[in-house]
Amino acid sequence: MILLGCKMNGGAGALNQLNQKNIPSGANSHQHHVIAIVRNFRRFYRQRIARVRTSNNNQINELNEQLSEERLNIIQTTLDFMIQQIEYSQTIETMSRQYQLQHSETIQAANRQYQVEQVIDRIIQHVENNEKTSNILFQNKNELFIKIVVAIVVIIIAIATYYLF
Repeated sequence: MILLGCKMNGGAGALNQLNQKNIPSGANSHQHHVIAIVRNFRRFYRQRIARVRTSNNNQINELNEQLSEERLNIIQTTLDFMIQQIEYSQTIETMSRQYQLQHSETIQAANRQYQVEQVIDRIIQHVENNEKTSNILFQNKNELFIKIVVAIVVIIIAIATYYLF
């Protein structure tokens, strides 16, 4: 290859590394100047490529970190949502149990009250029946006293039954 009239080593081009072996023998000052410019371009572009690679690697690392943080945030958000759903379902379950207990207690109280009322009604009917028969059979004051005592005992039994249930 001939550069400005000087013979160069074969295979030594502008993109190859320059050293003493591929500098043309007998090169003039202009050729040395061109070779120096080429060296400077190569050095500049080598440094620029290294900076771009470093910058690209840094950007890739930053993007990977951001992606990892976003993934962690998504996972954390999902877990928080699942925990909230579990707590919500537990709250509903607890409230349902409390309502059932209150409702069953109300029903049981109403049933007890109904039973007590039935017992009181039976006692009153029994007393009334006794009064009718006693009016016919018994006519004196002693018998009236016994009726009153029986009525009081029946009322006491009704009250005790009410409080026992």
